Amino acid sequence: MLVPGAGEPNFDALDANPYRSAKQRQEWEVKALLEKIQPELISLNPNELGQVDHTTFQQRHQDRVQALGFDPLAKDRFTPKYKKKGRSSAGNIERRKKQVAHEDQRDIIRQTVEDKMKMEKERQEKEKKKAELSGQKSALDRFKK
Repeated sequence: MLVPGAGEPNFDALDANPYRSAKQRQEWEVKALLEKIQPELISLNPNELGQVDHTTFQQRHQDRVQALGFDPLAKDRFTPKYKKKGRSSAGNIERRKKQVAHEDQRDIIRQTVEDKMKMEKERQEKEKKKAELSGQKSALDRFKK
């Protein structure tokens, strides 16, 4: 007599225990998550992870300010006025916000670029004066422009 399903079970060989209960499954998931976490992060004080490392945040902010040439967090965001006759659609409001933000950024970036250009020009003038004062010609001077 043949009975369907009475043969050897073909369960997933990759699964540790296919017949586990819900509680066993939950415990296994917690254990698997704890294995993923770095050992330094596991502590008995639950407030330790919620704290912000202010020194690294300030350092990252300082690096960002130097890279961009302006402080993006220094000024309040622009809030556009409400306009009549369908001109205050969501897309138009966002466009006005971006336009004002980009104008401010352009002014600041333009100013920093001008400062850098002035510094570069002064440095080149100093190098020219030093070269003129030295007066000695080198064999490599012919390659300079």
